[in-house]
Amino acid sequence: MASAIDTRWWQDPNTPEQFGFLKNQVQPFNIVTPDGETLYTWHVVPIAKYIANEDFLINDDTDAKAFNSTVAFDLLSKDPNNEQGLIVDGVAAVQWAMDVAKIPPQRIALVGASLGTAVATAVAEQFSRVSQIDFAGVVLVATFSDVPALLLTYSIGGFIPILSPLRPYPALQKLFLGYLKDTWQTSSRLASLVRLSRTVNLHLIHSKNDFEIPWKHTEGLFYTSANATSLSGLSNKQIDGVKLRKDLGHDESIESWNADGAKKISKHIVRYGGHNRVATYPHVARAIQEIFDL
Repeated sequence: MASAIDTRWWQDPNTPEQFGFLKNQVQPFNIVTPDGETLYTWHVVPIAKYIANEDFLINDDTDAKAFNSTVAFDLLSKDPNNEQGLIVDGVAAVQWAMDVAKIPPQRIALVGASLGTAVATAVAEQFSRVSQIDFAGVVLVATFSDVPALLLTYSIGGFIPILSPLRPYPALQKLFLGYLKDTWQTSSRLASLVRLSRTVNLHLIHSKNDFEIPWKHTEGLFYTSANATSLSGLSNKQIDGVKLRKDLGHDESIESWNADGAKKISKHIVRYGGHNRVATYPHVARAIQEIFDL
């Protein structure tokens, strides 16, 4: 009975510590839009960055209204989490698992959701390219091909489009995309991973009611990955003629591609789960079980 009561009504968003955050880890601030609306926003300091600057953050008593004078803002503006930095962090975490925890790569599965899929792909590709290390499997949930392509289809919360209103004006789209610093080329990295690896066990999972990142991104990455298993290249039609398909009912399916038993690619399109909740659904656990033959 108690679980049916939403206790968030008794929590103050201006006091993020009530939601489990550390002191000054979250800084609320407002953004005024051109049409006069005010957007209430949280800036969250990543935990690794918080730990490295904990003393400064704890003792920062700057008025919340002066957000651009806070320590958190200084960290945001001077040392952003860029693409290469996140890849370095991911590589370091996996290296720790192998070197310190003594977990062999064949017992490690890399799992990422949303932006995490770009990080997981980059980390797996780097280990394969630099160290010739293959992991037990890679699971990508609600992934995307690359940031430029994503911004052309992405909608905040599924309602506020980013660049899709500019489709009739490709020159303007190109202008905006030219300012991107981090492009997260997951499609090319995934193809490189499949080509370089001796063994690949890749699972792509996406829900049809993901209104932020359309599931067609995963569809495209499935074909890209399958194509990369062939030296001569394969058309989508050729892949469709060989791939295996299993209908699960409720408008859900699993399609799989098996290249000589060494490179396995699976695409699981589910009906529900949205963008965030799908990562908590049994489909992900199922993929991990299949990777480890549990």
